Amino acid sequence: MTYVITQSCCNDGACTSVCPVDCIHPTPEERAYARTEMLYIDPDSCIDCGSCVAECPVDAIYSDHDLPTHLHDYLAINAAFFDGRTLGPVPRRNAVPPRVDKPLRVAIVGSGPAGAYTATELVAVAGPRVTVDIFDRLPTPWGLVRYGVAPDHLGTKAISRMFAELGENPRATFHLAVEVGTHVSLGELREHYDAVVLAHGAPASRRLGIPGEDLPGSASATDFVAWYNGHPDAADRTFPLTGSRAVVIGNGNVALDVARLLMSGPEQLRHSDMAEHARLALSANRLIDVTVVGRRGVLNAACSLAELAALDDLDGVDVRVDPEDLVLGPDGQAALAMDPILRLKYERFCHYGRRAATSPRSITFRFDSTPQLLLGEDRVEAIQFAHPSRGTEVLAADFVLLSIGYTAVELPGVPFDDRTRTLPSTGFRVTTREGEVLPGLYAAGWIARGPSGVMGTNKQDARAVVAAIVEDARQGRLRAPTAPVGTVHELVRARQPAVVTWQDWLALDQHELRLGNEQGRPRVKVVGHDEQVEVAHHAHPATTSPGVST
Repeated sequence: MTYVITQSCCNDGACTSVCPVDCIHPTPEERAYARTEMLYIDPDSCIDCGSCVAECPVDAIYSDHDLPTHLHDYLAINAAFFDGRTLGPVPRRNAVPPRVDKPLRVAIVGSGPAGAYTATELVAVAGPRVTVDIFDRLPTPWGLVRYGVAPDHLGTKAISRMFAELGENPRATFHLAVEVGTHVSLGELREHYDAVVLAHGAPASRRLGIPGEDLPGSASATDFVAWYNGHPDAADRTFPLTGSRAVVIGNGNVALDVARLLMSGPEQLRHSDMAEHARLALSANRLIDVTVVGRRGVLNAACSLAELAALDDLDGVDVRVDPEDLVLGPDGQAALAMDPILRLKYERFCHYGRRAATSPRSITFRFDSTPQLLLGEDRVEAIQFAHPSRGTEVLAADFVLLSIGYTAVELPGVPFDDRTRTLPSTGFRVTTREGEVLPGLYAAGWIARGPSGVMGTNKQDARAVVAAIVEDARQGRLRAPTAPVGTVHELVRARQPAVVTWQDWLALDQHELRLGNEQGRPRVKVVGHDEQVEVAHHAHPATTSPGVST
């Protein structure tokens, strides 16, 4: 018997550290880890000990005997990673990190994966005298886990169970619904803490910069994802779901999430934690086709194999690819020979290209199609593309979603690199534009490296950031706080009386889970910012430990 890693893998690497025979790869110490879609178990090396199952924070690992039918493809996917691959010597495990032996106060701006992993690492390894305060402008924690992960990927969202342990730690304090730059300045945080970690992500959407992009009926996938996930900023948005064709520009994982959810049936949506307003709207939509457009060829499709495979779970929906788009030249064939996972992904596209149409509803992939302009008078009616062999093409569209990535926004009082759209930094230490390190100021996650990687990538960032903080503390490079201990809590309460504490969040969390239970759903989200604060302050949690808190 062997174990198998499946779709909800978060890549945080926890399983690799407990495997006694090093059969899980790539590990965080290996070069391939930075670009892998997920982790894989070598079926020929696995000894069936089960250590990885207990360690996985998102329940992504199954015994091959217990693998659900819809996940059977992952037997071949795990094995394929090791096909012809030479892994080399067993990677060196990280040594126990150094600790600080004096009081150290750290503030973290942002409670998404980057901030939560950093806080978890700080209280776990930096020393028993380290305290952490987490600030987030939203009344709910976990950032993209709640508002970015697809609502039907409940396994991936289970990472929040691990993060929730922070709230039970007396050395960690949450200040939710508190916006840095509005309720408290960055300068004030630096006066109250030895170190400040900026982990507020990249919440804005990139633009194509083509004519017609701002026509009604054109929107960013970032806003659409926020809408169906119940983000307070998107609570009042509306989207045109009454037409027959939607076009998604981009073919990364977010694009495939959007396409899948647009074509999901009412029963599939009911078993997600999608915001109720979006569930009702999407259940009634009349779309018969969602066309997913990539600007490069099929081998450059940015989606993971796992996300592509998830399209097969849609009932009554064909997945289609033009066979012409699947023709490869010598370079493409050579790339397939070198990468077994890429080969599996290409073979799945070929399967879609060969399969006969069985349903009037479809998700259609187009490749090598560069969008040139959106056409329409008062709203989007079509989109024009350039194709290297077919020339200019026009595709009718009732709704266009631009899924071409995220971008960061500036935080008042912090240097910002307009070219990379990140904070300038060296070794996760924030610098001026001229490269001078700003003592005690750090960056983690997307705001540091750009919107790349997967959820587990933030764990490796967290370890690096915490190592930098500990080193700087031990070397005397941090500026001692000038404000007395605890006065920041008084300052926050005076500036933002509606601050949401950890216990307040538990009340909101339990309220949502209770509503979900009553309706036969995983949870029913409270959406509006003010309503979230109201419920958080006045509901009464049934327990002190949340379930899958998203």
